[in-house]
Amino acid sequence: MKYILFMLMFLCTCIYAGDLKLNDNAMTVSSGGLAETFQYRMISGANVLFASTTTVTITDGYGMCKDRRWKVTSDVTDTVDIFDNGGFTYCYIDYSAIADGETLEASDIIWSATEPAQNATYGNAWMNGDDLCISGIYCNGAATIAQFTSCLDNGDLRILYTAWNVIASDMNPSYTWQTPDDSESSVYLPVNATEAYIYMAGDDSGAACQVLATNYNNAVGSNVAQEAQVYANGYIALRENRWVLLDSTRNIRITGSNDDDNTLDCAIRGYKIER
Repeated sequence: MKYILFMLMFLCTCIYAGDLKLNDNAMTVSSGGLAETFQYRMISGANVLFASTTTVTITDGYGMCKDRRWKVTSDVTDTVDIFDNGGFTYCYIDYSAIADGETLEASDIIWSATEPAQNATYGNAWMNGDDLCISGIYCNGAATIAQFTSCLDNGDLRILYTAWNVIASDMNPSYTWQTPDDSESSVYLPVNATEAYIYMAGDDSGAACQVLATNYNNAVGSNVAQEAQVYANGYIALRENRWVLLDSTRNIRITGSNDDDNTLDCAIRGYKIER
């Protein structure tokens, strides 16, 4: 019994250590003798949905912006006011506009074409200065964002666009890793993308048809023959969608059968972003 009482006193002493305690990766908030720990790089919920070509809706969720907790208790619709035609606009929580524990409003959201960077002080969260990035959206016009659907992947987002961005068309593959002939994939992938969702196509009148994509660094040392999948049975029109893991370049390399009739195509359909 004495041991149990001692342990309870010890735990209470540890929990009630003050109102606020910071460490390298988390913040602990104490209130009434109870403590709750928030990871700096922690976002739960808060999906960013397409509402119109100029607005998005942020769903229920919570997280940390630097050392301040925030939450969304009912959907927040915000107007996108910064565009980068043919580039990305990033959605940020404005640190200077919120107090710790605040419920977010539209006025707490800001948009910028400035890319976020990982902040090692706050758990490698993606930030622009003190502001926390919660999404990156492709702009298909001077004052419009491209239509998309999105879903949560733990604290990250997967975004799929209605329109595809073509990076390779009618290429003549040589069964070696090649750079897409129309554009590098990084043009259509935000800086915090960790995966790309791509469409690939190839036709072949021979006995096999192959298409494959990988990230830039993996292409340097990998053997195409070990990775490519073979599809036989005469003339083949191969179409597929797949996720590709990205490296820091966000550029992919593609390949196909050496005799696939100059029909190797590739397009970016979406991506996963880290938050």
